Formats: sequence, structure tokens, C-alpha cells
Amino acid sequence: MSSKIILEIKNLSFVLNGITILEDISFRIMENELLSIIGPNGGGKTTLLKLILGIYKPTKGSINFLEENLSIGYLPQKKSEFFDFPISIYYFILLGRYKKPFIDFNDDDHKKTKEVIQRLGIENILKKRLSTLSGGEFQKVLLARSIVRDPELLILDEPTSFIDVKSQNEFYNLLFELNEKMSIILVTHDLGAISTKIKRIICLNKKITFDGDINTNRDFVMNKLY
Repeated sequence: MSSKIILEIKNLSFVLNGITILEDISFRIMENELLSIIGPNGGGKTTLLKLILGIYKPTKGSINFLEENLSIGYLPQKKSEFFDFPISIYYFILLGRYKKPFIDFNDDDHKKTKEVIQRLGIENILKKRLSTLSGGEFQKVLLARSIVRDPELLILDEPTSFIDVKSQNEFYNLLFELNEKMSIILVTHDLGAISTKIKRIICLNKKITFDGDINTNRDFVMNKLY
């Protein structure tokens, strides 16, 4: 694994409406690292992602990107409002290349969009409407949109919660391939699918209760999850 640090979180705490959501969180993410964050519902996993993305501001502590202008891709929990977008799937993915108002997409934007579509094997669904996609197809489209800018850090929040086992396996295989070129933070409950592929697990329940290799202490990690 590379020794280059891309993200460092120090003594992070977050309080919302007088309730402590996260307390004294510290960890680092390395270049091309694949980290899974697990924990019970309400443990602060999604909140942590939103802090990293800058949607929320820390109450205490710091979030430092060690590389200037680090590119981040984000795949949120499945959102049904996407279903009604009256645009083509191709353009929906292309929008992931959006830079700023009044700047049109260039040849490189279209070239990269076509490359990602081919890599994820979704050419056959481009003529469908978002509302008609299966769960697995929809997640691949969201993944395509999140990686079309070649992010150095990809953040995924429960990406396989609404898809069948076959689609889950296909999705994770894509992630493991992408990990060769980018760091990944994956929030999931699906330990069965990832435990043989992901070495580093963080258990989060307001505080970090475990940070290490799941295979060194599986029973402990499972207890922290459930």
C-alpha cells in the first residue's frame, strides 16, 4: 500500500441540536486504500461522510486533505427523486463532469463519459429511463456518474442496500477494480461480501470502537456492528 496520506481527520466531534453525533474521531486515509466503515444505525456513519464532503462543519477537530484540490466522487444512499429526472442516462452520467455555470461540456468530457459507460458495461441501458432501471442498473449508473471525473477519493454510502445478491457481487467487483486507481471509503452493513477483500474496517458508534483488520478479531467486530 502507498504511504502517501490523502486525508487526515483529527479529534473530530459534531454536535447537532445539542446532541453529540460524533465524538473525538481520528483516522487517516492512504492513497489507494479501501476502507469500510460499519456500525449500528444512528452511529454517525452518514454524518461522518457529510463532514468529509463539507456538507457539515465540525464542531471540534479538523479534516485535512493532504493534496490540494483533491477530487472526490460521492455515491449517496439510493434516492428515489433521481427516478423522475427527464434526461437521458448518458446525460445524467455526463453531468458528473459539470464544472461551473455557462461552461459547456467539451470533447474530453464526452470521451470520458463513454469510457466509463463501457467500463461499467451499461451501454445496453442508455436508452432506458431512470425510472425503469433495476436496482443493480441504477447503482451502476450512479457509480458511473460518481467516477466520471476520475476522483482520487470515492465515497459510497450503503451502495448495495437495495439490490440483489448477484448485483451486489458485480458492484463490489467493480469497486475492487476501481481501488487500483483511487482511494475508497465504503459505508456498508454487508460484511459477508467485503470481508475477504477489505482488510481495514472502522467500527463507528459515535466514537471509533475498532480500527483494523476484521479478520484479526471478527467476533469483536460483529458485536460492535450489531
